[in-house]
Amino acid sequence: MNGIALPMGTWVAVGGLVLLGVLPFAALGLVLGFLFDSSAAQPVQVILWLAVSMLGGLWTPLKFLPAVFSRIAPWLPSFRAADLAWGALGAGSRSAVQDILLLLAYTLVLGALGAVRYRRDAQREYA
Repeated sequence: MNGIALPMGTWVAVGGLVLLGVLPFAALGLVLGFLFDSSAAQPVQVILWLAVSMLGGLWTPLKFLPAVFSRIAPWLPSFRAADLAWGALGAGSRSAVQDILLLLAYTLVLGALGAVRYRRDAQREYA
């Protein structure tokens, strides 16, 4: 499209990195599903998604946003997932190792929270 050609290896790398970037959001979805009932989970998820996307600079490059965004964005999984994929294309702003470590930390913490909530719900249901 638009004359852009990438080697197959780059496509595979970007695809794999995008899948890695999805993991913390999948874990967050599980946590929200255990914290809220079905009528509240989706609106909460949308609000969080909008906030994390905006603060992470996914809609507008950080250089065009107030300076506070540049301080917050590197700590968000949305920024790190995007930076990881951009890095595979040669345009990342951070170290891929830093991106991966932060994404894995979010995944582990949110996964642990989801497991705690699951156990709590299972104990309540079968008690």
